Amino acid sequence: AAANLFSIGGEDVANSTPCEVVVNDASIDCDFRVESNDVTHMLFVDAGNNRIGFSNSAPPANLSIGSGFHTIVSDATVTNSDATDDAVIAQLSTTKIPANAIVTKVAVTIKTQSSTSNAHNATILLSSANGVAADTAITADKIEILGAGHSGDSEEAFNSSSDGFADINLKAAVGTTFIDENIVKMGSTARYAYICNANGNSDTNASGGTVSVLIEYYGFE
Repeated sequence: AAANLFSIGGEDVANSTPCEVVVNDASIDCDFRVESNDVTHMLFVDAGNNRIGFSNSAPPANLSIGSGFHTIVSDATVTNSDATDDAVIAQLSTTKIPANAIVTKVAVTIKTQSSTSNAHNATILLSSANGVAADTAITADKIEILGAGHSGDSEEAFNSSSDGFADINLKAAVGTTFIDENIVKMGSTARYAYICNANGNSDTNASGGTVSVLIEYYGFE
């Protein structure tokens, strides 16, 4: 049977159906591409990988802008913590930041508080290892890009004034954002982004909690 790739629906007032334009309503692996005068992939939806690129034919993350400047936007569920420092809480999909990239901004916003009974602190680490299991510590070849070691970190709760902080508090109020705008120059190794445990939290295998993570960097694959 033919798949419905494009539909324009009129408003049905009697049945409270709004007017909408739908692309790929059949949810098949069909990319969507818009060209500009000079750029073939001015807007590109990678259907198979669930990614969007602006002026990028192979977006490396959920959202990627430009061929040199990239924005990674990823939601993560906080399902684990561990008493060991740098134990993996979540990996930000399989997003890879290329070698020699320059990270310019990192931000984490609390969407749902962690359900741990004790303090639940975290950092954002980059590691050359891909697919490190939850509760397993990253012990080598790591770069911290948001956490205690960065003087540019700040916490903004409901648009209040910024305060210095040590690590990401996953039990902070919903809407609290932790930001690091220090520039981090990576070395000759591509790395993957992880949310990791910090300060030897006492709870293990906690359930619940979600965060939204933003990482901006300059780099080329």
